[in-house]
Amino acid sequence: MPATTDRVLTLRGEGGEYLCFSCWLGLSSATIAFGKGRAESKECPNEEAAPTLVCGESTTRKSPPTSKSDQPKHSQNGKKTDPVNLKVTSSSALAVTQSPRTLGRIEKFPVVDRSILDKLDRLQSTKELDFIECLLYGGPDYSSQRTWPPLVTHIPEARKPDLARRADMDFCGFSPCRLLLPARIAEQESKARQHLLQLLQLSRALNRTLVLPNVGKSRLGACMKFEFGAYYDLASFQLALESVESPDGRRPGTLTMDSFKAWLSARRHSVTSQVVFIDTNAKSGLAGSKTLQHDEQLEVRLHDDDTVVYKRAPCFKTKYKRLFASSPFFPLSVHLSNNRSAASSRVVDMLSDDDLRWAAFKPKAQDVAIFEPDVLAVDWDLRHPLFLEDLTLLDAPKLEYAIHLKRSANMLSSSLRPYLAIHWRLESVPLKSLRECAYSLVDRLVDILSSSNSGNFSGAQGIRTVWIATDYPYPVTPSSSLDGSGKRSGTFKTISPEHVEAIGVFNEAFRAGGRLQAFRLTDLNGRLNVLEEDFEAKGGDSEDARIFEDEGATGILDKLVATNADLFVSGAEGCSRTSSFTRQIVEARKAGIENGEQSLRNIVEFFGR
Repeated sequence: MPATTDRVLTLRGEGGEYLCFSCWLGLSSATIAFGKGRAESKECPNEEAAPTLVCGESTTRKSPPTSKSDQPKHSQNGKKTDPVNLKVTSSSALAVTQSPRTLGRIEKFPVVDRSILDKLDRLQSTKELDFIECLLYGGPDYSSQRTWPPLVTHIPEARKPDLARRADMDFCGFSPCRLLLPARIAEQESKARQHLLQLLQLSRALNRTLVLPNVGKSRLGACMKFEFGAYYDLASFQLALESVESPDGRRPGTLTMDSFKAWLSARRHSVTSQVVFIDTNAKSGLAGSKTLQHDEQLEVRLHDDDTVVYKRAPCFKTKYKRLFASSPFFPLSVHLSNNRSAASSRVVDMLSDDDLRWAAFKPKAQDVAIFEPDVLAVDWDLRHPLFLEDLTLLDAPKLEYAIHLKRSANMLSSSLRPYLAIHWRLESVPLKSLRECAYSLVDRLVDILSSSNSGNFSGAQGIRTVWIATDYPYPVTPSSSLDGSGKRSGTFKTISPEHVEAIGVFNEAFRAGGRLQAFRLTDLNGRLNVLEEDFEAKGGDSEDARIFEDEGATGILDKLVATNADLFVSGAEGCSRTSSFTRQIVEARKAGIENGEQSLRNIVEFFGR
């Protein structure tokens, strides 16, 4: 057998890799390439203390030997050891012996025993570490050639998760998530639902997602008590939006108030906001400290006092204090002139203007990058539509009333049928006209309901119940409660003796001896107990039943019951305030008759003409 004690490293394959450090430890499996096609000696820093490394060339056999005598046996204390035998000679030379059978290849994974661990422990000495460094990197100057392991200069900080992007993707489906929040819609419910569609168009034009506001007291806004679904059918509205596309192919997106709050919580402290007031009155009490733009169509003012926000939306100081108290932008107000032609494009351009955004940026917020705010809160105080040139959204998505309100109205209608419904809005009627308007209403009812004059309304003589829907804030019918829950309007607050007298004339006609004594007068306030009992009997929560105490919900019920009535009567101009409430009833009844609803016998009859 050829002598192998003069070889420390054995050439393996064509790659020119050598067994070095691992051979010294007695591990035959690892290789370290520090040279190709050659073997050479390396000197250590301390030549006396460190062993001399002697490298010799070797060749790889093409086939294993057939003679068992060519396969040396090695043992320690009678036990077989690995084919690679490692020992340090008396002259400090490192010698490696490898059997011909394993020459040039590795037969199996090596076994690490206690002797190897002892050798690793010895590496703690500086001299032996110097030797290993010498072996790996080629001599005393190895530090300049060192490539592995890399030199650690600092420990990197842990990478923080991008919470903002994650929240945006979870709630909006894209990032960044830009929202438009209706802080307040000034009009009452019947018109407010139309203005909400205007805000939907504005959010689309600004490439923002509309947050569906809360509702309550016949109003829509961020500070209201009930969720959007208390008034409206959220599922059908969102379904309708899926079929709406703008010319650029974008669908208008929405987010519920609960989802908005969850998004705020997920974004934590990384949300910016700005409040914008949009109205038609430059003297609306929003005195701006600086005028930024002014022309014949609009005026833009900056407000350097955030308290103006809390006057219009008090909950911004409590529920959303973190969002708005630390806003890097001053509030803006946009006052539109009576000439609203092309005003929508001007408003959109203004809200997208980088220069205006820079002008509204607070000087103290220097640590905040100037981007457009994540949340644009809009106080909408308009009486007429802003978007006139594009009615796509006004025609397509229908904002239907909530299913539970429709069900309750249908239950009431069934219990009343056949019946006649009246809508009489007294607010803004000239005081001197009220008494005569009341007599005109009684005359019109007698004319319609009289059995001797039923030619125009076939079967009208079968009606024995009259339903009255009015904004008069006090009980109208004998069955009405006296606890004040009959309030129907948030704007009708000044009640004069003339109003009381007009209601008295109307009520007197239904009392004994009156011209309408054969008919029963009722209203929603006298039927609330029936609604609440029915709601709870069908598994509704008693807490949810409190919606029937809300003047907005009762107004919607009045509207639906009047829409379902066999006959409908309303006041003409001069005897009743012209309202979208009445107009929506008339439009719904007209559509019902066109669709063949047999219970509807007329669209509308007017009194006071």
